[in-house]
Amino acid sequence: MVVISTRIMAARARAGERRAEVWTLRKAGVTYRQIGEKLGISYEQVRRDCDYVIAEYAKEAKDQAESWRTTQIQRCEDLVLGLWSKASKGDP
Repeated sequence: MVVISTRIMAARARAGERRAEVWTLRKAGVTYRQIGEKLGISYEQVRRDCDYVIAEYAKEAKDQAESWRTTQIQRCEDLVLGLWSKASKGDP
C-alpha cells in the first residue's frame, strides 16, 4: 500500500512539474505542437495540461473574488448598523 502511495505521489509531482513547464512555454508563445515536440508529449496532453492550469487559475480567482465579496458585504452591513441607530432616532 505504501509503495502505491509513493508511486502516485511521484507521478503527481512529475505531472505538476510538466504542467509548470508546459505553461511557461505556452506563456512564451510556443504552440501546443511545439511544446509537445519539445517535451516528448502529445498535442492532446499539452492541451489538457493548459486546460488544467487555466482551471486552477480560474478557481483561485473565484475564491479570491468570493473572499473580497464577503469582506465588502460585511463592511456594508457594519456601516448600515452603525447608521441605523442614528437614523431610527432621527439623528441627521
